[in-house]
Amino acid sequence: MANYVHVLPKHIWEKVEDNKTYTGEDSAVGCGPYKFVNVDKDAQISYYEAVNDYFYGDVTVKKVSIHSFSNHDALLMAMKNNEIDAMFDYSNPLPATLAGSIIGVKNLDSGMSPNQGHNQLTFGFNKAPTNDVSFRKATAYALDWKLLSTVTAGEYGNIPGWGVVAPSNVGYDSSIPKLAQDKEKAKAILDKAGYLDKNGDGFREFPDGRQMDVLISPQFSAAKKPLFLRYAEIIANDLKAVGVKTHLDEQIISSQEYSSKFIKSGECELFIGYTTSGKAAYDTAYFYLIKGFSPGGWPTCEDPEFYAHYSKLMNAMSRQEYLDSIKAIQKKNADEVLGLALCWDTVFFPYRTDNFKGWINYPSWGVINNSTWFNVKAK
Repeated sequence: MANYVHVLPKHIWEKVEDNKTYTGEDSAVGCGPYKFVNVDKDAQISYYEAVNDYFYGDVTVKKVSIHSFSNHDALLMAMKNNEIDAMFDYSNPLPATLAGSIIGVKNLDSGMSPNQGHNQLTFGFNKAPTNDVSFRKATAYALDWKLLSTVTAGEYGNIPGWGVVAPSNVGYDSSIPKLAQDKEKAKAILDKAGYLDKNGDGFREFPDGRQMDVLISPQFSAAKKPLFLRYAEIIANDLKAVGVKTHLDEQIISSQEYSSKFIKSGECELFIGYTTSGKAAYDTAYFYLIKGFSPGGWPTCEDPEFYAHYSKLMNAMSRQEYLDSIKAIQKKNADEVLGLALCWDTVFFPYRTDNFKGWINYPSWGVINNSTWFNVKAK
């Protein structure tokens, strides 16, 4: 609810005419165990102090400073130099390619855990051929899943299953098989569905003979842009190998404004995006795959059975009702293929172990979490 409704103290803000420009001392309104003290813009450091009599319990960490870094290399250098104690960046962990530089280092813990979230391929349901389940299944069989996992997380990547939901999430169905590349099966599915190369140019046409050129659209993300472009390249090459022509949406990867408009337009065909760890843990990736729940207008699938299952999940009154709903959705996705996780990976949120004790490493989140402030103590 806090994502959509912002509650503000009336006695402060009822007097403010332009809340976008107001910078008075009472404008820094907090709702947690800390209050803002100061910021050093040049050093990119902000300072906080614990509030008195916090309702949740006694705060063991009395002061916190947050240091911002331009990249992960700079962050790691600061951690190794004992300038910072822990890393946090919501759903943006240390890249697996840098994991080797911290694993086994004295006084450092890699903060390794299975990722609840994942990067994913979403199929558009408003346009052909991605609104055809045969094309969607053929795409799944055409892709090199080992390569996709490797480029995502190296040795820490795992090939995902047809159910999308990662094993570290509540309700994961282990009975659903893993994805596997089978180009011949992909070709056979496309042949049977009528996608044939009728003019001999090496690419398949629509069953009615029209030219087919499928749009690949990577979501705008400065942090994930290189990886998403690599995904697009792999998907394009693998589909070309089974006779499907594609092209890259050049505009979406360079403009956040265009990306936002495109997502809401419902015009996507093959869309590369991601589900954050926080969203995956409860709402699951299907929040972005089934139309009617995301306020951003992301998904285009309006299948009534999918909608009914997901509605039950979102309104579950018991753990069992939630489990029944999410497992039903996973099994149906294995048949209908709304979307595909591109990898089930491992995340790293490193922290120092020599200055403080009592760290609790939350999966997919790291040691900076709501337990930290009430457990961590100086050694």
